Amino acid sequence: MTLQTQVEELIAQNSTLSIIIPAYNEENRIGHTLVNLLDFLNNEYFQRYAIIIVMDGCDDSTPDVVNEFKVKGNPIVSILFSQRLGKGGAIIRGLEFIKSEAILVLDADFPIETKSIMKMLDKLDSADLVIGSRYNNNLKNEIPLNRYILSRLFNCFVKLMFPQMKHYSDTQCGVKVFKRKVAEKIKPDLMLTDFAFDVNFIYSAINNGFLVDEVGIPYNHNQCDSKVSNHILKICLSMFFSIIRLRMQYSKARSLLSNNLIKSLSSFLFRVIQ
Repeated sequence: MTLQTQVEELIAQNSTLSIIIPAYNEENRIGHTLVNLLDFLNNEYFQRYAIIIVMDGCDDSTPDVVNEFKVKGNPIVSILFSQRLGKGGAIIRGLEFIKSEAILVLDADFPIETKSIMKMLDKLDSADLVIGSRYNNNLKNEIPLNRYILSRLFNCFVKLMFPQMKHYSDTQCGVKVFKRKVAEKIKPDLMLTDFAFDVNFIYSAINNGFLVDEVGIPYNHNQCDSKVSNHILKICLSMFFSIIRLRMQYSKARSLLSNNLIKSLSSFLFRVIQ
């Protein structure tokens, strides 16, 4: 039985909710996340769910930790790739297996309270995509100053590039819920595989006429093993170029993206900053 068949059978049997977790070298955090997530799902009586963990290029014991939960009979799908896909790339591959009507994308460090997940899922009654926001006036989320400043600058840059996103304060929050029809419709538009993937996803949903809602949520910033905090300058540079590339994709300059010189230059830049 192929991996595709195994995954499809499990998800078909647990089709109420699918959770996608991209995980790159998360041996110190994924176990804690799965304990909390499974406890939440079982206590809320989600009888048909599947947790899809996409591990790309891991060279630590993340797969072993995940397997410990799988062998206990938990509805967990582990998908391993030998090469790095990036956060966005991992999510895109995870979406290939989705059969449920509701999808939750969650960071591997489980950065939010479980009640926020329910709050966001409830919003799917009136929206197609619900994104969390760490920057709500009624919240006091403790985020490191350098992360806060760079996040706010990035948000301004995104709004400058995409005025249709001016009402959204946080594209990079580590939790999003959406309906399957959103993923199916916008999948051909998903071109970014790094941390700027979130902007690609949200803008594509807006551009395709889906209703996007934003919910302020308490956010537990976990500095330990943070991929962003440990490589923040490279990641910011990568995201900057990715947003420019995405803007070109939705402009008259789109044809330049297929130019061999531009493609070579783009590939070189991304090799340097990755």
